Amino acid sequence: VARGLASKKTTTVGVIIPDISNTFYAELARGIEDIATMYKYNIILSNSDQNKEKEFHLLNTMLGKQVDGIVFMGEDITDIHIEEFKKSPVPIVLAASFDEQNETPSVNIDYTQAAYDAMKHFIEQGPKRIGFVSGPFID
Repeated sequence: VARGLASKKTTTVGVIIPDISNTFYAELARGIEDIATMYKYNIILSNSDQNKEKEFHLLNTMLGKQVDGIVFMGEDITDIHIEEFKKSPVPIVLAASFDEQNETPSVNIDYTQAAYDAMKHFIEQGPKRIGFVSGPFID
């Protein structure tokens, strides 16, 4: 701890997710933890409950704990989020979230390519009938 304070490095990354009970976010959190562990980092995992006020509170709490960076996942990245991210003294990266202004670094899935790859695989396996189920699209 003393070494970390002296070097200003805590080897800790904050991770804010909207809903830990959602398997998508739980799997992402697990992957982040696996990679962090590989690089000898720890994570602080927080659940925002998809609540904007709680997101900002968690962001400030993590900054207060002097994390070395934050991985942020949220349903709706607003202009207020972007301004808060810009003020951060540590890097913030979006995961599975979109900044329409493209000002915040992000890691996302290419859903078009993923759908193409899945369909190509199914067709190569030779199924007779392929079904597709989709959730609502959000603009």
